[in-house]
Amino acid sequence: MTTTAAPPTTSVRNRRGANRSRPARPGRVVLYAGLVLASAFWLFPLAWALFSSVKQRSDIFA
Repeated sequence: MTTTAAPPTTSVRNRRGANRSRPARPGRVVLYAGLVLASAFWLFPLAWALFSSVKQRSDIFA
């Protein structure tokens, strides 16, 4: 059985990652803001239920 050595490979940088100083597009900012609001709207009742499950009944709305 023989083995052969492969030549070392070099990684090539992606051109998209090199230019990070682009200004954010307004549509993308609105999209992310909407996603943050939607996730907060979804997570609030879940957090309320989680925190209410460890409280006494009299302390839930106090």
